[in-house]
Amino acid sequence: MMNISDEGLSIPNDYYRTQFVDSFRGGVDGDNTMTFIVKDDTELVAYANAAKLVWESVGDYPSSFKGIVRTKTGNSFATFDYVGALNESITVVG
Repeated sequence: MMNISDEGLSIPNDYYRTQFVDSFRGGVDGDNTMTFIVKDDTELVAYANAAKLVWESVGDYPSSFKGIVRTKTGNSFATFDYVGALNESITVVG
């Protein structure tokens, strides 16, 4: 997980929140996706990067998922990978 200062997170966090419309998890068991619906004027790659930073800064969502960002009209998309708190690597010393 990345440690991000509040100051460094303010711009991605603002973009994440102002462009957000809705989100939902994949509807099929084993489907580890979360779809983010955003406003039609959203720059999708910038939003995917912002969403990844925002989710990683919170860091306590347990499940890993692939984020799919698409506009309300659904004509294009971008993706990002989130590694959940339960899936972070653990270093074993021994």
